This record gives sequence, structure tokens and C-alpha cells, in this order.
Amino acid sequence: MSRAVSLSQLRKIPYALSLAFACAWMIDPSLAAPDALQALIPFARYPHLLATAITFAFIAIAHQQVGQITAKRPILATACLLCLLCFALALVLKHQESDVLFLPISFCLLMVVLCQALLLLTCLKAFANLSMVDCMLALIAWQFFVAILRCIASICPSGAISLIAPLIIVLCFARKSTVYLLQRNLVIAEETDTGANSISKDLRQPAKLIAMNTIVVFTIQSLQGLSYVSVAGVSYLGLLIAIVVTSIVLAINKRIIRIGQLCFSSICLIELGVVVFSLSNAHSFELASIVLDAAYMAFSTYFFVSLCNFCQRSKMDPILMFAMAYLFEQLSAFLADALTLALGPGVHVFFLVVLAGFGTLTLILLSDEDDCHFLHSSVLDKEKCLDPIRYFATLADTCSSVSMQYSLSRRESDVLLLLAQKKTAPQISADLVVSLATAKTHIHNIYKKIGVHSRQELYDFLGLS
Repeated sequence: MSRAVSLSQLRKIPYALSLAFACAWMIDPSLAAPDALQALIPFARYPHLLATAITFAFIAIAHQQVGQITAKRPILATACLLCLLCFALALVLKHQESDVLFLPISFCLLMVVLCQALLLLTCLKAFANLSMVDCMLALIAWQFFVAILRCIASICPSGAISLIAPLIIVLCFARKSTVYLLQRNLVIAEETDTGANSISKDLRQPAKLIAMNTIVVFTIQSLQGLSYVSVAGVSYLGLLIAIVVTSIVLAINKRIIRIGQLCFSSICLIELGVVVFSLSNAHSFELASIVLDAAYMAFSTYFFVSLCNFCQRSKMDPILMFAMAYLFEQLSAFLADALTLALGPGVHVFFLVVLAGFGTLTLILLSDEDDCHFLHSSVLDKEKCLDPIRYFATLADTCSSVSMQYSLSRRESDVLLLLAQKKTAPQISADLVVSLATAKTHIHNIYKKIGVHSRQELYDFLGLS
């Protein structure tokens, strides 16, 4: 039985793209925000979150134009350099302590936020071109690089990583493998008469994912905002621990990557974080932060992989999808920041109960009974619904997801759906107008890629038994 992740897959991970995404993630616009902005928005510690949310709203409106920009390397290199210059200029002007400089610093902040948003969405657009397994491995590499950068940032002067990150991004974008992904349009499987790659315009799945992400970010941001000690120096340990555990699970797993378990694990960790935080001492706040970072690692991997997979299956623009996701994420972080500032640091029992309720609500959103039903009327048990290939609502969607996860060709995808419909090799040959030998070759290749040896094993794999 084949492994879910092989050494060859590890070798072809776009590490440069993962590092670029990590560097774009690590740029801290709050350091470029003018001090007077705090006076304009006194009810939030991080007013730049509102500016970031507005930026993603504009990008969502102009997503087609932004999508064209992200395929042009000169523009991306210019965005990196502009981000660096504006960030450095804002840091210099902030030390002048003059109210006259409010507008120039604010302009620098907006440019930093705009460039960072463009770089983040460029990386995510490239991730959406990867198969499900490759995307997940690349996102785990992203989390690893983020943990390393956060560790370095804890011992470096303030703003050092934000100044170096744009230069690293330029170098990463110059690599041939990354250039190929950046310039490549989203790979969309062609529609066929058999319906193997049927296009779904149902937006309930991404809406549910974005809602879940909003709740998770709000909960984590709220708990970290209530801490009265600095936890920046230890929280990255949660990322490293979660990465190690996830890697071990992938190494010992066979055939199936149960990506839904990442979501369930993250929600359980968030609930644990609420409990640990309620102990109300310096060490409990630090431990809670470590647990929450582990929760975010698990959920963000699940979230980005699922949304990338949806964009592939539905022909949706990843720029639009992720701009909307970031819009609500930044708004939720801003609201959490404002609420925790109003409450003050420390334990607030009622608020913790509300946060725990949000975690429960997220589980309810995930556990949608419709996810367990297919057009062939078979009902799967709850454990099998954690499987990404069984996450979708129709047999065609299931086969489409398997095709992406195991890198099946377009014709092999067609054959897989016909096999799932329990058609024989001669019937497949007639339906696809190919020779019987060709049909058998496709069936053999499907068995080899998925790691099954018979029709019955394939039916068991797809939950058709």
C-alpha cells in the first residue's frame, strides 16, 4: 500500500514559494503606523488592521486586474522594493516626532499594506496551482519558515525582519520553479460529457470555510490580547510542535491524508487554550499562547488547502477568494483587539465562555450533515467524512478531488468516475471511444497511483462498498 507522502513529493515542494509566503506574512505594518493613528482610533491597539481590511476589500473588487498584475515579475519586484522603501521611510519619520509628518507616514503605511497584500495573494494564487498533497506540504513548509523567522525576530532589533523580508521575496521569485508557478494560470480541469470534472458554482463551501477562519482568528486574537505578559518570545514553539506532529502523522499515514482532522484538532486545541488561559498566571498565558499557535498552524493549513482545492474545482479566482478571506480575517482581528482593549488584560470569565462557544460553533459549522451524503445515496460514518476525498457532496466531486490529490491525468479522471459508477472495462472503452487495451491501461495506472489492487479495494477507498 502506497504512502500518502513520498520522498519524490518532498523533493518537488516549492520551498522558495513557501519562503516567499512566510516573508510576506512576517512583514509587520504596525511598525510603520504613525503614532497619531492611535489617537484617531483609540479603541484598538493595532489600527493598521483596519487599513489592511480596507485594502483587501479594494483588491476583492478589482480582483481581475490584480490577477493580471501578479503574473508580471517586474511589477512584483517593484512591489517588494516599494514595500522596503516605504517601511524604512516610515520608521525614520516616526522618530522625528512631528505632527506634520502624519500624512507622509500614513501614506507609507498604506503602501506597505498594499504591497504586502499583493505579495500574499500572489503566493496564494501560485499555491492554488498545486495538487492537494503538494499544496499541503508547501503550506507546512511555509509554517516552518514562519516559525524560524519568528524565532530570529525575537532576538533581532524591531523591524529587522520586515526590512529584510522584501529582499528575500525578490530572490525567491527569481527562481525558475517559482516563476513557472507565478506565471501559470489556475489549472482547471476541462468539463467532459461524463461529468467527471463537473464545475460547481455552489459558494456555500468557501463561505463556510471563511466563516470558520473568521471565528478561529477572532478567538485566538482575543485570548492573546487578554494576556498581560508578552508571549511573542515563546509562541512560535507551538508552530514547531504542531509541524513536528503533523509531519510524523504524514510519514506514518497510508494513502489518505485526513486533512479534516487538522480542523478538528485545531478546535480542540483552541478549547484547551481557553482552559489553560483561565488559570490566570504568567506561565499559563505563555502555555496558552503556545497551544493557540499550534491550533492556528493546524487550522490555517486545513483552511488554505481547502480553499485552494475549491478554486481548482470551481473555476473561482483565487485572488477573489483569498482577498475575501483576508478581509474578514483582518476585520475579526481588529474587532478582537478592540474588545480585549476595552475589557483590559487578565481573565474575564464571561468573555472566555463566549470564546469557548465560538469554538463549539466552529465545530457545528464543520459538521454539516450534507457533507456525508452523495448522489449514489450511500451514507458514510462520521470518521470517513474527515477524509478530503469524501468531503464533497457528489460522487463527481469526490472523484475530482481524488484526481487532484493523486495527480491523475484528465483521461484517468474520466475513467475513475466511470469506475466509481461500477462500469466494466468494455463499457468504459465504449463510453470514452477508446480501445479496450487503452481503457485497461488507464485502469492499471489509476490502481498504481492510488495504491489499490482490485475493484473492491477501489470501492472501499471511495466509500462505495
